[in-house]
Amino acid sequence: MCLTNFRGFAFILFSLASFALSVAFCFALYGHAFLNAAFLYHLSRVDIRHNFSPYFLPLYLARDNPSLTQLIGLTAFVPQIVCICVFALWYSDDLPLCWFLTTFAFVSFNKVSTSQYFVWYLCFVPLLFTRLKFSWQMWLKLFALWLFGQAFWLLPAYLYEFRGWATLSWVWFASLTFLGINSFLTVQFVRNYSAEEERMVEVEREVQKSE
Repeated sequence: MCLTNFRGFAFILFSLASFALSVAFCFALYGHAFLNAAFLYHLSRVDIRHNFSPYFLPLYLARDNPSLTQLIGLTAFVPQIVCICVFALWYSDDLPLCWFLTTFAFVSFNKVSTSQYFVWYLCFVPLLFTRLKFSWQMWLKLFALWLFGQAFWLLPAYLYEFRGWATLSWVWFASLTFLGINSFLTVQFVRNYSAEEERMVEVEREVQKSE
């Protein structure tokens, strides 16, 4: 654990100090406008335009009721916080997996989700390659499933945005489907992941078999 060694504690201390100094410096320059744009805006942000998040339709339907809109927006944080806390605590000893799962959950359950957000968790996938017990066929199937979830959403979104078709319910159903696919992928990654210790044992067994 980082709190039981000097280097880990120093890393936390310097990280917090640099963050606090940066915030203080920007606040001194721009005042409350900076705090609102950098932090507070994201707590109250409401995006009623269609996106990959299933929350877009409830927010769209409640757009004329500010209280209900705010309630939906705050409720959206609950599954995010739960997943992030569980993954962060359970997999804190394996940082690559922890980084991926927490980011994947954050993006998947966010009240606003667009394609550029996917880069946030895709950058961690190469770190997991050697520890995931997937055959190349399984990799292709999971990747195809993930792409299908996006294509299934993009079709009705295109028809709604560019053709003017009444496909908003289809878009919402596709958003739910994509969330379900991402949840399924999370389970598959967790079930088929070998921790470093397990990986070393497997390597030793392979070496013994080859001798």
